[in-house]
Amino acid sequence: LTTYRRMAQDTVDVLNHRDGSPVVHPTQSLPLQGSAGWPFVQRELEKQGSALGLSHQTIAHLGKSYGAEAITILDLISGDPSLAQLLIDDLPYIRAEVVYATCYEMAVTPYDVLARRTSITLEDRQRGLGVVDEVAALMAKELQWTPEQQKSLVDAFCRAMDRQIAAEKIEV
Repeated sequence: LTTYRRMAQDTVDVLNHRDGSPVVHPTQSLPLQGSAGWPFVQRELEKQGSALGLSHQTIAHLGKSYGAEAITILDLISGDPSLAQLLIDDLPYIRAEVVYATCYEMAVTPYDVLARRTSITLEDRQRGLGVVDEVAALMAKELQWTPEQQKSLVDAFCRAMDRQIAAEKIEV
């Protein structure tokens, strides 16, 4: 189970017990988005990803994170090979994930991408501050932001991370 599915299941279990209803878990048998046809898609992902020059680590990351939907990310890279570049050298996230999150997952701010669609704010020592401009530029192209909108959203992300860093009392 995903973390969110597990949390939802626990919540429903508490309510069922409270109300005396039978405890059922219908979502356990529902496939997750991107899981349909996975064995075939996994082979295709490895084949296409290698042909596009992606590392084994990046291909594995895309498969684990997106399942069959990773093929859409490869399609984005086919259209713009620069999207295959890593956002951060020691993390598996690539530029195409920003475009995918913007076009297919309703990400509308750099915070959406860096904290909610990826785990960059948790995994990156700099909390995504080193790539927020690049992420915003990729998003701006898709969402037709003005330079002012782009700057405002970058500034908002930086303020949010500054608050988080201050609260954690860590040095970046």
